[in-house]
Amino acid sequence: ARAIANNNNNNNSNFDCVESVFQICKGYTSTLDVASYKVLSNTVTDYDNADSPTNPTTSITTATATTTTRKSKSYLSFLSFAWGLIADCDFESECLRWLGPLRSDVWAVYRGIFFRRQYRGRFSYLPPATAATSSGASSGASSGVDGSGGGEGSMMMGDNDDDGNVVVEMPQVGKPLPNGWVSFDEEEFLVFWVCNTSHAAYNMYTCPMARMNDGLFHVLIVRSSCSRLRLLQMLLKLDSGGHIDCDLCEVIDCVAYQLEPLSNVSYNVLDGELLEDGIVQARFILGGAQLFCGEK
Repeated sequence: ARAIANNNNNNNSNFDCVESVFQICKGYTSTLDVASYKVLSNTVTDYDNADSPTNPTTSITTATATTTTRKSKSYLSFLSFAWGLIADCDFESECLRWLGPLRSDVWAVYRGIFFRRQYRGRFSYLPPATAATSSGASSGASSGVDGSGGGEGSMMMGDNDDDGNVVVEMPQVGKPLPNGWVSFDEEEFLVFWVCNTSHAAYNMYTCPMARMNDGLFHVLIVRSSCSRLRLLQMLLKLDSGGHIDCDLCEVIDCVAYQLEPLSNVSYNVLDGELLEDGIVQARFILGGAQLFCGEK
C-alpha cells in the first residue's frame, strides 16, 4: 500500500501506513495500467505407450506417439518483474527475513559484489513509437525480422478497445519476431528489472519517470561488464532514484516485451512472487484497474 501511495507522490516523501490510509480517505481515484504476463515453461515431451505388447514372448514396448507441448500460465501484475540480480536478492534473501528490509541490502552485497553471477538471456521488445505507427496497419501486414511473412508467428496490432487503445497481440514463441521489434540476442545481463510504477517498495525509488497509467514498461538494464564498484554505487542510490543517472544503467521504454532466459541461474519474480522458469511475455491492459490515491 505504501509503495502505491508513493507512486502518486511527486516529491518522493515516503508515506507511512497512517498517511496512506488518510490519502485513501480523501476519495480521489486514478486508473492503473495492469500488466498481463504469460510464462511458457520448458518443453515437455510425453510418450504414449498405449500399444504395449500383449504377447509374452516379446519384451519390446513401442512408443506410438510423441507430443511436444509448452505449458503456459498467465498472471496479472501492477508493480514490477525481476530477473537476474534483483530477483536473486528478492527470493534468496528469504533466509534472512528476520533482518527485515535490511535483508535485501545484505544479499545484494553478497550476490552482487562477492559472489556475482552473469545472466545470459534474449530480450526483445516493442518500442512505443513502433506500436503507435503500426496501429493504423492491417493485422495481416506484419512480417518477421528475417523478411518472411507474418503468419501466425507475428505480433499483430489488433482492434481498438473501448477507450481507443490499440491491443497488442504477442508473438508465438519460436516464430520470427515481426518488424518493429528490437532484440538483444544472447546478451549477458547483471540487472534486468521491469518497472510499471515509480516505486518497487516504499523505500525504493526505482523508476522516477514511471507513472501508474503511462502504458509503458520501463526496463532497467545493467550489463555484466559493470564493475563491482559502479554496481555498489548504483545500489546505494536506489532510495533516491539517483541510480537512473548512472551511465551504466540503461532504461528502455516499451509497450510489450519478451524475455528468454538462456542460463538457468536465476528466477522469474513478479511483484515479489516466484514464478515458473521459462520464457516471459508481457503486455499492458491499459486502465485495467482503478485505485484510491492522493490528491492529483
